[in-house]
Amino acid sequence: MGLLIGDGLPSIMQTNEALHGQPPRHLVKPPTIITRLMQLGVCAATAGLLGWVLWACGRGFDFTDEGLYLVWSHNPYAYPSSITQFGFLYHPMEWLLGGNVALLRQANVLLTFGLAWIAASVFLAWATGGTATKISRLVTSAAFAGSSLVFFQLWLPSPNYNSLTFQAFLVTLIGLVKIDGNRARFNYGPWLIVALGGWLAFMAKPTSALALALLCAFYLLCARKLSVRGVAASLFGAAALFVVTALLIDGSIRGFIDRIVSGLELARALGGGHEFGKMLRIDPMVMPDGLVIAILAGGAVAAIAALLVMSKLWFVHAVGALAVLVGLGCAIALAWGGVPTPNFGMFQGMLMLATPLAGFIVFAACGVMGQWRILQPEKLAMVVVCALLPFAYTFGTNNNYWVGSAGAAYLWLLAGAGMWGLIKPREDASDSMLPMAVIGLIATAILLQLAMSSPYRQLEPLRDNDRPTLLGRGEASSLLLSEADHRYIEQFRQVGTLAGFHAGTPMIDLTGRSPGLLYAGGAHNVGQPWLIGGYPGSARFVSQALDAVACDVLAESWLLIEPTSPRAIPLTLLARYGIDASADFVPVGEVVRKVDAAYPDEARRQQVLRPSRDSAVATRACAAARAAR
Repeated sequence: MGLLIGDGLPSIMQTNEALHGQPPRHLVKPPTIITRLMQLGVCAATAGLLGWVLWACGRGFDFTDEGLYLVWSHNPYAYPSSITQFGFLYHPMEWLLGGNVALLRQANVLLTFGLAWIAASVFLAWATGGTATKISRLVTSAAFAGSSLVFFQLWLPSPNYNSLTFQAFLVTLIGLVKIDGNRARFNYGPWLIVALGGWLAFMAKPTSALALALLCAFYLLCARKLSVRGVAASLFGAAALFVVTALLIDGSIRGFIDRIVSGLELARALGGGHEFGKMLRIDPMVMPDGLVIAILAGGAVAAIAALLVMSKLWFVHAVGALAVLVGLGCAIALAWGGVPTPNFGMFQGMLMLATPLAGFIVFAACGVMGQWRILQPEKLAMVVVCALLPFAYTFGTNNNYWVGSAGAAYLWLLAGAGMWGLIKPREDASDSMLPMAVIGLIATAILLQLAMSSPYRQLEPLRDNDRPTLLGRGEASSLLLSEADHRYIEQFRQVGTLAGFHAGTPMIDLTGRSPGLLYAGGAHNVGQPWLIGGYPGSARFVSQALDAVACDVLAESWLLIEPTSPRAIPLTLLARYGIDASADFVPVGEVVRKVDAAYPDEARRQQVLRPSRDSAVATRACAAARAAR
């Protein structure tokens, strides 16, 4: 009898479970091998993607924007006017790394990835209500952080004002998430983190800092976390950082304000479209059909895989895990060129919208199944903030806002993850987000592969750059460049050496587009890191920049000119400093950047000119010309 009863227990229990809507126990997913394989695959793919980007940091060089970034970071105190102060914040890192450009790039990549990992870990713990295990949360947040590498989709990996803005937003987000609305458990720490993030954003790009402040206020109001003590702590912390910054950079608050004001005057003189009235606009977005299909398909597949992973039936869960592993294989194949990479044109960065779309589909599906939790304004407000932060990041640029916002598309991924916070909590919440993380890794791999195959204003794919080339004033920094770029820099070095040029010699770049060549050759860029040409007010911009340079520096400055370039600054501009370029300089050589027919705009034929007058005579002439004005 006992044997019969014992034999009958499982069937009775299974019947009861079926009657109560529960699956039989032998069908419930095992919590070990499938989940661990999925997590292991995610970790391997994320590490591979990060390693790939770090490898690429030793290759390629842009002579325009990236040249500007490196000049600023190397010697920010040489320039009295600046709206962005990123050079001062990255200068200690540049100094510690000995000016090694490859290491500086890698440090920037690791800093971005690290902050994104911390932000995702904090965000997921908050969104899921702390139900996920520590290992699960760390793995999922690491996978999310892999998508932060989409920031480098233009392949301008050196630290710059955009990277500092993005890093500032990540710091601010960490602080916002950690703020507790319970007044009885008030903690100053998160508020001071928000202050730090706001200060970093201001140092990077004041326009983005303004937009960030508005979004923070929106979140605190909607989440009912606004606190007089907290706001006071943030304002005090930001003010203290501002004062310390002003003293360290310019010796006084007034001097620091004058620096920013003169920087604004330079921006207005340039006429590059950065005026405040032109910032408030709605840019068009025209996506090709193929891109729209890719976004919808990617979002739908990721959402279906997430719903499968959420299933309590082990074989259904296994199908979802298999989909995750297949997706990881696609990401790795795309990264290493094993699969053809589609190019969707100007708005290809919108491919990252597949990730929040997946989150929304899962949220809607859970709603149909009655799994929505009671509306929590705090979590809904955070989703909205994360969705809008990429536009705050790009606010103030003269480029299309949709194109620019793709650099911070990682925040859209967090917006999609925030949808899980609107669903009833469950133990496997973090694991169920892995399909969304994987579709983010696939999109990131596609965009990075496109960037490395056609890097910004460079002549060859990064993998084809194989000529070791010294950059800067020392021997510590070397990058692998294309043959044409290697010869371009070596010509500049040889011409200068034969003519008596030495590291640190001041040089005025009137080509309008070669700040990176001066940096690579060890020259000191006079006036501004980049005397940029090609804008309506370029001549006026250069004049105002050189007006702030001492006459003895101008008297010793060499010239780099490119008469045939449409971006060239007119030589007649030097007359206001008592300089006649034809009489006071002697040509010492020519440098050429040879390109094929595919890159006609990147060709260079430039001349290096050495001052021929006695420096004392040139200084007096400069002073007399200024006095006459």
